[in-house]
Amino acid sequence: MLKFRMSRVVPPGGVYAYVVDATGAAFSRPTMATLLDAVRGHLRANGLPVPGDLAAVVEDYVCRHAPEGFCYGDAEGRPVVRGVTLPQIKAATQRLVAAGGRTTPGEARTRVDVCGRCACNDRRMCPSCLGLISWARKLVGASCPRDEWLGVCSVDCVALAAKVHVARVPGDKGYPEGCWVRKTEG
Repeated sequence: MLKFRMSRVVPPGGVYAYVVDATGAAFSRPTMATLLDAVRGHLRANGLPVPGDLAAVVEDYVCRHAPEGFCYGDAEGRPVVRGVTLPQIKAATQRLVAAGGRTTPGEARTRVDVCGRCACNDRRMCPSCLGLISWARKLVGASCPRDEWLGVCSVDCVALAAKVHVARVPGDKGYPEGCWVRKTEG
């Protein structure tokens, strides 16, 4: 299992996050204690067992999503997700917006609905807390209803509140079935 190098340092993004595999429920809290309480409550409410080593399981999960160097230990052959920083997200978003042109407001609203339901809509960083939503809106000069529920696309690490307004988004094999990007490729 992976462990934090420094136990008293909050993970990048300022929150502790965890997704319950059995239900798909995602949790993020400002402290490990409040996250563990929320996860325990969810597991009990859904009739699922609470692991005795829940704290270690959650710490391992956080480490698998943190930038390299934040944790240490044995990955046990399981995947480690790349961690990205806010400056990396902003740089990727700026490149996409500069190169992709703009789509219609109606199309952007349709895309918000698709992204809002997508598993690749990563909100672990709390994009509204970090000002990413307002920054993305200013960057593209537009906003849509419900875009405050969008986070970062886990496929290309771009702020979705901006991406939904871009006409041409380069394809990637990582986009899931039903993704609007698949329709704009080419």
